Amino acid sequence: MRLTAEIRWFWPDTPPQEFHGWFVGAGAAWTAAGSSKMRVDEYLRDPDQDSLGIKKRGRGDVEIKGLISRRDKHLDFAGCTSPIEFWAKWASRTLDLDGLPLIRVEKQRWKRSFSVHVGAVSELATSSEPVPRQSGCEAELTLLKGPDMAPWWTLGFEAYGELDKVEAVLSRTVSLMTRRCPPPLTPGEAIGYPSWIKCRRW
Repeated sequence: MRLTAEIRWFWPDTPPQEFHGWFVGAGAAWTAAGSSKMRVDEYLRDPDQDSLGIKKRGRGDVEIKGLISRRDKHLDFAGCTSPIEFWAKWASRTLDLDGLPLIRVEKQRWKRSFSVHVGAVSELATSSEPVPRQSGCEAELTLLKGPDMAPWWTLGFEAYGELDKVEAVLSRTVSLMTRRCPPPLTPGEAIGYPSWIKCRRW
C-alpha cells in the first residue's frame, strides 16, 4: 500500500501556453520537467463512485486508489485552492478487469519529482536521480482525453510517505513551486480522478 497526501485540479481544453511553458521548462536553478509517452488508462465504470478508482494502467497491471479523508486544511497554488486529501493505493497483477465496463482515458504527462530531507525540499534531476521510495512528492501536468475525445488537463501534487509526515512533505513542495512564481490560473475543479470521471457521465 502507498499512502499519499494530494491536491489536484481539472480544467477543460488545454493549459495556457505560458503556464505550460513555465511548468515544463528549465529555470535558473532547476532542470526541465520529465515527459512521458502517451498512454491509455482504463477506469472501471461506476457512475455513483467519487472516492474509489480502479484502473488498468497502460502496462496492464491494476491499481486501486481510495480516498481516506479530506482535510479541513487547504493549500493554494497559482491562484487555485484545494483541500488536502489523503489517499491509499494498492497495485495488483492478478486482478482482471477484462469483460467489465471500462472508460478509456488518454494521458500525456510532464512530471517533477522532489525529495524532502530534514525539512528541506530538493528537486531531483529527472534523467539521472532515482525517485525516493520511502518519502517524496511529485508534481504533474497532464493532458487528458476521455471517450468523447474532448481535451482536458489536470495539475496535481502527490506526496507519499509516513502518515505523520506526508502532509508536511506536500506543503513544503507546494511552497517551493510557489516560490518559482507560476503564472496565475483560473480556478479549476479541485477534485480527484474518480470525481472528475463521475462528473463527465461517460
